[in-house]
Amino acid sequence: MGIKVFLSYATKDIDNFHLQWIVRGLSSHPRIEKVFYWEDDAHGSIINYMNECVQECDVFVLFCSTNMLRSNPVQTEWETAQYLGKRIIPVSISLDHVPVILKRYRYIPFRAEDLQNTLETLYCEILKVCEVQPPEVVDGAKGVKTAEPRVSTTEVGGTAKVVKHPEQVGPTPKVVGRSKGIIQAELMGITQLPLTTLYAMPKAFRVTFTRAIPDVADVIRDYINLIDPSLFQDKSGGGRNNSYYFLSTQIPLYVIIHEKTAGFGTQSPSNHALQIKIYTNDQGHIRGIAQAVNNLYADGILTHIEWKKVENKYNVKKDDCIAEWKKWL
Repeated sequence: MGIKVFLSYATKDIDNFHLQWIVRGLSSHPRIEKVFYWEDDAHGSIINYMNECVQECDVFVLFCSTNMLRSNPVQTEWETAQYLGKRIIPVSISLDHVPVILKRYRYIPFRAEDLQNTLETLYCEILKVCEVQPPEVVDGAKGVKTAEPRVSTTEVGGTAKVVKHPEQVGPTPKVVGRSKGIIQAELMGITQLPLTTLYAMPKAFRVTFTRAIPDVADVIRDYINLIDPSLFQDKSGGGRNNSYYFLSTQIPLYVIIHEKTAGFGTQSPSNHALQIKIYTNDQGHIRGIAQAVNNLYADGILTHIEWKKVENKYNVKKDDCIAEWKKWL
């Protein structure tokens, strides 16, 4: 049996989200058995349609907008989906349009200028939440394993034309210089959220088999973990430069800590300059993180930062850095 997908949207947004194009693209894929789309399926009572189709679907895709937020029928649909425990995927131009209670779900950024990428990202997320892996097939002529053809949809004269592109399957390519956390955050659009940057130095390190982790990273991890125990963690680098990544899809909140050695004594905390990048639209969490790091020191962190090293490593000015800290303390 294939996957049944229910599309929930405000009628005013049909053209804004190119929904007919999206429906054709999803429906063309052999993994998708049915796309419930009211404009195509309209018959009888819309209440009966919602009751039957929301209950029958495997995945509930919600197209979020200001129109959606004002629509009582759409609210009834997503509340019903949530009550039934359906897999919910919000799609929106802006995270601000996603209802607060649904922000714990990974949302798909809608890009009108890149519809093909939006379609493929949505399809991959549908497979992911249903825990379905694209099957491998063997090209008998070449003896090469290929993945299920990638769906491409182009619009010609207002009509969606579906093209399938076979892709060779091989080892997952290594992504150089980009953490899995960065990739996931970019796909979710979290790196489009407001960015706050703080600079610091660790008070101490936690030593593991492979590296010495600054206490600042542990403090920030613990802060986020209290709110979202399912947070994504990752690290990269090694030697004199390291990075730590903490991603919460529920808040949403994304923190990157860059660590650069600023002296010859790598075991001395004062020789490690930290850059803390915080992506979130919730100022309460910026303040919470700043205060958690500041509390490492009884008299606060600002007097314990060797600003010359921070300025040299990150090309910033001491006064600007202190002003940013004081905004959140």
